[in-house]
Amino acid sequence: MKSCKTYSEVTEIFLIMSLLLSITFKVYAQEDKPIIHFEYMEYSVGILDLMKDSVIHITFPFSNEGEQPLVILSVKTSCNCTIADYPRHPVSQNKKDIIKVEFRPADKGFFKRILFVKTNAVNHTIALEIAGEVR
Repeated sequence: MKSCKTYSEVTEIFLIMSLLLSITFKVYAQEDKPIIHFEYMEYSVGILDLMKDSVIHITFPFSNEGEQPLVILSVKTSCNCTIADYPRHPVSQNKKDIIKVEFRPADKGFFKRILFVKTNAVNHTIALEIAGEVR
């Protein structure tokens, strides 16, 4: 006895296979992209003295754990008191580099500054945080 599939069953099977194929292509495409990994994404400067600590230097080390070269497209900061310097060259697979940050406290009190790192990686935009207190 032969089994005949109805039109709706065939369509359902086709849609499921198309979905699985689509997911496979997306996963494969992501594996081929760079992956940025930071050693830490939050940095606490602790308590700063407004009179003594005029400039604070911070580094955010990262590595490229993907298959393709990693390019940092931009680093935007949440405040003009924070300046970021990042590598303008591609970072090869399994290589490390750093984002250098200069923070100039201006007011007393608790603070939190965010850096938005935009890349060509699978995880396109990452937020890094600097926090502390100025007395």
